[in-house]
Amino acid sequence: MSEARRANHRDPQPAGRTGAADGLVLLADAADERRFGAKAANLARALRAGLPVPDGLVLASDTARQVGDGASAALTALVAATQRWGATIAVRSSAVGEDGPTASFAGQHVTRLGVRATEGALRAAITTVAASATSPHAVAYRHAILGAEGPGRPSTAFGTTAAVAVLIQPLIHAQVSGVMFTVDPVTGTDDLLIEAVHGLGEAAVGGQVTPESWQLRRGGVITRGRPGRQAVAIEPAPGGGTRDRPLTPAELAGPCLEPGALRHLTRLAADCRALFGKDALDIEWAWAGRRPWLLQCRPVTA
Repeated sequence: MSEARRANHRDPQPAGRTGAADGLVLLADAADERRFGAKAANLARALRAGLPVPDGLVLASDTARQVGDGASAALTALVAATQRWGATIAVRSSAVGEDGPTASFAGQHVTRLGVRATEGALRAAITTVAASATSPHAVAYRHAILGAEGPGRPSTAFGTTAAVAVLIQPLIHAQVSGVMFTVDPVTGTDDLLIEAVHGLGEAAVGGQVTPESWQLRRGGVITRGRPGRQAVAIEPAPGGGTRDRPLTPAELAGPCLEPGALRHLTRLAADCRALFGKDALDIEWAWAGRRPWLLQCRPVTA
């Protein structure tokens, strides 16, 4: 096990891998994109390569539906595993056809952050995330981008049977979060573009703030920096879910990212390019414990 993997490893082993719990696997074992979607499969590959990915568990789409329908051996195993993490949970979609070169599905499916490791809270979050694939805007996006016979869709009423696996990980209590493009998404040049906000990245996703922005050469030389506009950060709430927190005077006075953090992110981008063999990547990351964490890595959508 690499040093990066060892530092992060929490051994969230499900209590049972056969029978009704067969669709619950360790994130590192979720490499089958056709079953677990590209988001989970990409993170599985990165985790196995020693990149700083939080350990986690993945529910196959049929198992996620069983969890929503009622009693499930997979849910029992999931509760036991997540309670050992000692942290609140992030529950995200990993749909077949999501995070590909032609369709990102960014913002189309629901994410639940700060979920408590209880049967009721996990079942509700998993049901909501899985069901979001059939929301009108997600169905319209899938139809427009992937076509009437897009990946994960048998020839039935469109969207009702989209294959949506569910990714469950400990929620990183990030001091800073953001996105990173390994090519400039506007000009297509080889510059690295990094956007950052204080706290969880949902503040930027929801349009509540203007992120801080940095442009760098791939060697790490900063060519442009633009301050953000942010008054509050989103953070995990003690009782579950998230809450808004006013920024501290120090956060208001300084940038989100210091030069040392930018160097770490530049190296993470290079590691992702080398691993996936792609030049143009869209990376979601979180900064906590003086290190970056890789939360998502997908091709820049054409």
